[in-house]
Amino acid sequence: MKNCRFYLSNVSFLFALVGCNTEVEQNIHYPNGGYDYPGTISPGDSNYYLYPIKNLIPRQDSFLFVDAHYLFQSFQEPNLSIKPSGEDIFRLTREGGLIWPTVITITNKEIVVKQATSGSPYPERDENQLDSLERFHYYILERYFPLDEGRYKAYNLDYIDSMIKLYPKLLDPKYYSYLREKAIVKSKQFVYTTKRINITGEKFKSIVDEIDSSRYWSLPFRNECETPPDDGFGYMLEANTKSKYNVSIYSLCPPDTSAFMKVCTELMKYADEK
Repeated sequence: MKNCRFYLSNVSFLFALVGCNTEVEQNIHYPNGGYDYPGTISPGDSNYYLYPIKNLIPRQDSFLFVDAHYLFQSFQEPNLSIKPSGEDIFRLTREGGLIWPTVITITNKEIVVKQATSGSPYPERDENQLDSLERFHYYILERYFPLDEGRYKAYNLDYIDSMIKLYPKLLDPKYYSYLREKAIVKSKQFVYTTKRINITGEKFKSIVDEIDSSRYWSLPFRNECETPPDDGFGYMLEANTKSKYNVSIYSLCPPDTSAFMKVCTELMKYADEK
C-alpha cells in the first residue's frame, strides 16, 4: 500500500485523499458468508429492502419485512440489497421500544448519522377506511395470515374454513396487501436530523475489521430473544460490498455480551457524539 503523505494542497490534496481511501477499500477482503445480489428483479420488488432473504422469511412475518421500506424511505435511504453501490457501505439501524429510530451509514469517507426527532416512519392504518366485509377480512388476515398454513386451526376456528371457501381471495397475499394499503391514513410528518463525520480509509478499515471479527458474516439473518424485554429494541446491520450483500437483525437480549452486540453498541456511539 502506498504511503499516503498529506503534503499536497487544494484539489491535489482532495484527489490524494480519494486515492488513499480507494486503495484501502481495495485491500479489504471479507469473510465467507452473505448473500448474492439478485440477477434481475421486477419493478415492484425494487421496493423490497431485504430482497436476498425474501425466501427465507416465514410467510407469517413476510409483511413485517416488506414494511421495512417505509422506514428506509422515510429516512431517504437507498435499497442496498439489490445491487452493488459502487463503494462498500455498512448501514446500522436501531429501532424499537421507546427510542427514536436511528440509521448510521458508514463508507470509507464518512459516517452519516440520521436520527428521528418526531413522527413515525411507518404509516398509520384505520380499519374504518375499509367497507364492512373488508374490515372482517382484514381482521382475519391480520391475526392468521397465511390462512393456507392453517394457523387458525390451533384456536379451533372452524368458521374460517367456511370463509375461505366463500372468499377464496383470502388466500391471496395480494388481497391482503391491498387491504393494508387501503387502510393507510395520513401520518404525522416524520422529521429527522442528519450529522456527517469525515473519516479516513484507515478508520473505515478498522471498523470493518471489528465487524468481520464479530462473526457478522456467519450470523443468521435473524437473531431473536426467547423472552424479549417489553421495552426492548434491536439492531439491523447491512453490508453492501462489490460482490455480496449481508444483513443480520439482532434483538437486544440482556445481558448480551456477544462480539456483534458490542460492535453495534460501539457504532451507535457516533449518534451520541456532538
